[in-house]
Amino acid sequence: AADGERRHVVDRRAADQHGEIDRDVPGVEDQARQQQHADIWRLDLAAADGIAIALRNNGHTVFIDRDSLPAAVEYDDKVRKEIRNSDLLLFLITPEAVAPRRYTLTELKFARQRWPKPQGRVIPVMLKDTPMATIPPYLTSLNIIKPEGNIVAEVVSAIQERRSSERIGR
Repeated sequence: AADGERRHVVDRRAADQHGEIDRDVPGVEDQARQQQHADIWRLDLAAADGIAIALRNNGHTVFIDRDSLPAAVEYDDKVRKEIRNSDLLLFLITPEAVAPRRYTLTELKFARQRWPKPQGRVIPVMLKDTPMATIPPYLTSLNIIKPEGNIVAEVVSAIQERRSSERIGR
């Protein structure tokens, strides 16, 4: 991006935004599942929002679909364009984010098209314990950040370290 400005894509759809909530169980169990999905979604959104705010406070330009996509815009094209114009993808790993048919996997496909070699371009973060066998190889080929303390602080630190090493390597 121009003038040293960095663009980052923070993926936040670890829970359902596309109507994919499991509705196979009728009645009370269905309501409990929907509430569980909603609770997970709020937790993931809070982490993504916190990371985005901290990155913006550190001078980064951040793209998050909910904040950055105007109504009636072609969703796929806009997300693909944002990834193409970014220099980094932050992928928040949760069991929901790597589940089959999730849009997050489509975003990962867009990232693979942009960066066939993810090193230095994709930062995977284990937001919630997720079986390694379910995580795409594109992500497991990298060192996955597994925050021990504050998720926001550790993710921002990793991005800042990457930015510093880029400057040193120039």
